[in-house]
Amino acid sequence: MCRRGVEGIFPELDSMGQRNFAVNGDYLYYLTDGIYRIPLGEKLDFTRKETVAQKSSLLESAMESIEYFTVDQDQNLYYITLSHRDMIPTLHKRTAEGEEVYSSPMEEEMTTFSFDHILAVDGTGGVYVLLPSSILHYGPEGSLTGELPLEEEMAERSGAMNNLIGLPDGHVFFITRSALVVDSRAYEIPEGDRPRLQESESLSQAIRGSQVYPGLDGLLIQSGDGVLYRYSLADGSVETILSWQDCDLHRNDIVAVIQASEGRLLVVARTGEITEGFQEMLLLTQTPADRVPRKETVTLASLSPSDDMEKAAVKFNRSNSWYHVTIERYGAGNFYSDANEGARARLDSALISKENAPDLLDLSDLDVIKYAEAGALEDLYPYMEQGGEIRRENFLSNLLEGYTFDGKLACIPKTFIFRGAYITDERILETAEWTMESVLETAGQYPDARLFPEDAEGLQEYYGAYLLEKFVDWESGECRFDSEEFSRLLERVKQESALAGQEPLLDVQFIVSYDDYQKALMEAAEGREKAVLRGLPSADGTDTYTPRAWDILGISVNSRQKDGAWEFMQFYLQEGMQIGLSYRFPTLLSLLDEVQAYSVTPQYEIYDGKVLTDSDGRPREKPRYTVTSNGIETKFYALGQEEAESLRSALEQIDFRPRGTLEQSVLSIVEEEADLFIKGQKTVEETTGVIQNRVRILLQENL
Repeated sequence: MCRRGVEGIFPELDSMGQRNFAVNGDYLYYLTDGIYRIPLGEKLDFTRKETVAQKSSLLESAMESIEYFTVDQDQNLYYITLSHRDMIPTLHKRTAEGEEVYSSPMEEEMTTFSFDHILAVDGTGGVYVLLPSSILHYGPEGSLTGELPLEEEMAERSGAMNNLIGLPDGHVFFITRSALVVDSRAYEIPEGDRPRLQESESLSQAIRGSQVYPGLDGLLIQSGDGVLYRYSLADGSVETILSWQDCDLHRNDIVAVIQASEGRLLVVARTGEITEGFQEMLLLTQTPADRVPRKETVTLASLSPSDDMEKAAVKFNRSNSWYHVTIERYGAGNFYSDANEGARARLDSALISKENAPDLLDLSDLDVIKYAEAGALEDLYPYMEQGGEIRRENFLSNLLEGYTFDGKLACIPKTFIFRGAYITDERILETAEWTMESVLETAGQYPDARLFPEDAEGLQEYYGAYLLEKFVDWESGECRFDSEEFSRLLERVKQESALAGQEPLLDVQFIVSYDDYQKALMEAAEGREKAVLRGLPSADGTDTYTPRAWDILGISVNSRQKDGAWEFMQFYLQEGMQIGLSYRFPTLLSLLDEVQAYSVTPQYEIYDGKVLTDSDGRPREKPRYTVTSNGIETKFYALGQEEAESLRSALEQIDFRPRGTLEQSVLSIVEEEADLFIKGQKTVEETTGVIQNRVRILLQENL
């Protein structure tokens, strides 16, 4: 299918959802300031709308609103109104000619309707209404004939997300999704005066936590993989209808899907551009391949692409007339997950292919060092010399150095955060050198004080960089985990494990933005003069700031569309996402400068176009935001220039070199064996001996 426009101006599109539409017979019905319909002809032309009923004629007072509506095969209109005076919903039915058949108030008070579908009609004129804890059935004349209480795990109060879906032919389904388990169960509701649930195992298996929409002759299923499927009621089969990215749409932007006819879908989607309206309406039409505009395909391989990357691909595809980026998913999970080993193997196989290698590689969850040393990635420095915004001088030099191997730039991340320590305790600030040995010696003078916060993976997280630098010689392949220094370190870690609940001397946190930095400084310094941001201690005395990068893109050396791959990389690094002040640090200096400038620029209170002043004539600064905790309100203003420069200095000191699989394996061995010592199951001598032996063998096998 391909994207096409919809004729006519559609009113109030920025507030429309699935509940605003219904299809039956030869018409598409929709609810805005009234209920209207347009013919389902060859074109969907909203200038040809027919008025079914004005809201004023459907409501008894201005204190009511129409929440849901649907239409049956005979064009009878059903709708639910909500009285904002007593919050009691009422079910109404009108004939196709507009005559009222019944008006049936419900007893249960409703403060809100939180679902896309709560109203459905079967083939006999029976009406089903989904309430937070039950399903009601009304007969053709509007009398309540039965109520089905929902089981505890299905009730809204348990956090379940429920929908009632009615098809044009009278089939009615109840879909429930647990709040705790990413799974859905599907039930068909057979016709009858008393509602009952008949579970459909095949449909439950097909939806598996997906979004479900009514189709003309089945159900439409939008899965998490970005594909829209059709479920057949006849045989339980599932077929692919389309991929959202092939239609230049982002899967998480889909608001409503309405099947207008076989081969045509009306889609409402969020645009993401507030200045251009919140939503757009598109008609997707099945089109012969020879009539679809041809573009060169650029494939982007990823274990699990981020939402930002998917949105960027959609935006790029819409604006670029020559290239189309297609994201190929190979798996899901994190860097160290065994569940992704099969996906990584498939990706490795694709990369070495001369014919089918992906053009771009998302290295966010992969071993960058492995692919760089294997020569699987293009050197990006020559591309940077071609001109444009993406040049060497437009990035933090330490960032590019971290991803440079043998003089070649393997990849560039889009954003990052980093780990540092907020220090307010004068005792630790008095340490002469910022080496791990000196800091541990200072901390040792205070037996009741922890050095680091409590953390199940503290040995890797807090001592990891120090261990790899101090006790491993990566050139010779030798290690020194049987040394006296390492034994003392283990003794200190064990001592700290017994100090549960003590305040740490180093408050280690991830710093994710300028706003986050300012907030943490204020919290850390509460009741004290000042908080200082520093990196973790190291072997040589330099501050160690540990980064975590996102959306790390590289170009495959076997790519057949290298120019297109680079064009998308440039687009993404500059415009691929809207940078927010509370959402990571951008790697491009122009964006980083923009965020920093905004964070230090005061905002002032303005009235009638003039800046308000205090009694001394100074402009009254307006807080950026206010945080309330335990009844205490804290206002945050512009960040001080000194604090901003201190943060920028930290950003320029980060060692961005990624930690490879071998390094991680060394730390895993250390942590695994050290845990036995901490629990008292081994002596320090036994522990250091085993670690030394295991790490030495590992290094000999891999260096």
